[in-house]
Amino acid sequence: MSNTTIHQKVITFLSILGVMLGVTTLSMGAVRSSAYSAAPPTVLEVSPNELPNATNMYITVTGDNFVPTPTLTLGTVPLREVTFVDTQTLTALVPWGLSPGSYTLTVINPDGQSGAKENAILVYQEGNDWETNGPYGGFTEAVFIDPQNSTKVYASAGGTGLFVSSDAAEHWQPAYLGTMLTELVFEYYNGEPRLYLGANEGLMHSADDGLTWQRFVPGEVDSWTGVYDFYPAWNPLEPHAVYLGVSGRAHTGTDGGGLFKYSYLTGEWTRPYPNDLPVTSVAFSPADPDRIYFGSREGQFYASSDGGITWTDPVTVSNFIRHIVVDPFPNSLGEHNIYIATNGHAFSSQDGGLTFQVIGNLPYPDAMVNSITIHPTIPGIIWIAAGRYRYFTTDNSQSWLPAMPEDIPYVWDFALSPAPDAPNDPARTTVYAATDGGYTKARTAVRPGGHPIKVWRV
Repeated sequence: MSNTTIHQKVITFLSILGVMLGVTTLSMGAVRSSAYSAAPPTVLEVSPNELPNATNMYITVTGDNFVPTPTLTLGTVPLREVTFVDTQTLTALVPWGLSPGSYTLTVINPDGQSGAKENAILVYQEGNDWETNGPYGGFTEAVFIDPQNSTKVYASAGGTGLFVSSDAAEHWQPAYLGTMLTELVFEYYNGEPRLYLGANEGLMHSADDGLTWQRFVPGEVDSWTGVYDFYPAWNPLEPHAVYLGVSGRAHTGTDGGGLFKYSYLTGEWTRPYPNDLPVTSVAFSPADPDRIYFGSREGQFYASSDGGITWTDPVTVSNFIRHIVVDPFPNSLGEHNIYIATNGHAFSSQDGGLTFQVIGNLPYPDAMVNSITIHPTIPGIIWIAAGRYRYFTTDNSQSWLPAMPEDIPYVWDFALSPAPDAPNDPARTTVYAATDGGYTKARTAVRPGGHPIKVWRV
């Protein structure tokens, strides 16, 4: 019996079995075509077709006969995160570091058939376009932007003090000389701006735009012995009050501390949380004035939903909570994501602080995170400073991209300043970075799809 006869009988048997089972049986050729393309892929267009070489970039490829999931190459470089959208659309990530020039894009289906488009992408040289103008009082630990004046920028320099610029960081002058600075808080109550600064001397207060400062601490704290750090916070939804976290400085052997609140209505300090413990960060819900959060030196997170009258049981997050930030935009559950920077990892909570998860998809997830900065007017944009590692996301932490050239020094903090006349235009956002070499500054552009285009000098 010939092979052809055997093949015909097998097909006949499968057809009869399919009728018996109520299933239409495909021919061998049809079965093969369900897993492999009948025709080679064709590439018609790539968008964007001009890319910088110092930034990871996502592209969209349109054409025909794409089969899940193909391999894409740009020249000889394989592309990452290839996603099959449909038979006519693919997306992929082009890694940074390519040499400038014109590249052929090739799509290779799983069956080995391929299609290419010559001169599909032009890669151009992207400059190292961050700039610095100081301040030069030591390494810069943090950057703060006046919420009501985006050209007024403050920077705290380790071992020296607080510096201020009135022209968007072009020129600097000292605002406060002191050490161990923590947070600078801007308070606006009854139209009167006030500044609060955590310093080695205590909580410092200025009612004249930083020209003069006075010590402003609860009387109870004055009676304590030891060395303490001070972490002020202000809730725009409760403008008549200032909160203060106090923490014993660990390396001095000082324990204890507490959470305090000063009310301009009563002129008195109170303790919303009655127990002594080292409080290292205070934050608030942007939607509910009664939801208060704070973290401790022991890595525990505390939450109140009734303005500090009662508190939930603490949630142990890590070994030291350095910074708590709350997303101004609600998530799909209606909650505002809470992000925590610790001495070990970055954490997030999507359920109002009931549970926390490590942000494990960072390129270097074990690096100590110094700060987390959320864009105030554009959802999904977050920047993380982790020393020699720094990243940003435009898709609410689903993926992360490198934020700065590798030759820029250790980064402590980022600050994002949207243009007042275009707060929702990412191309008009200025980014400030506090580094071991002073501050650096750049403006970023993000295309509507949510991926970076370039960073350029301003």
